Amino acid sequence: MGRFGNLMLINNNPNYVLKVKRYQTKRFYVTNTANTRTFDFKIEGQKLKIVGGDAGRVF
Repeated sequence: MGRFGNLMLINNNPNYVLKVKRYQTKRFYVTNTANTRTFDFKIEGQKLKIVGGDAGRVF
């Protein structure tokens, strides 16, 4: 059936804000709980790098 609706939540909050220090590397563990829908995950103004996935580490 997939995911219904258009409300995205982060930590059960539709307006989640995370404050981080400048120039620090952060690691996020992202889980897509929708079984048939993909998402375009991004953080505005930031370059993201995938280091792992379902099949393990990405080189």
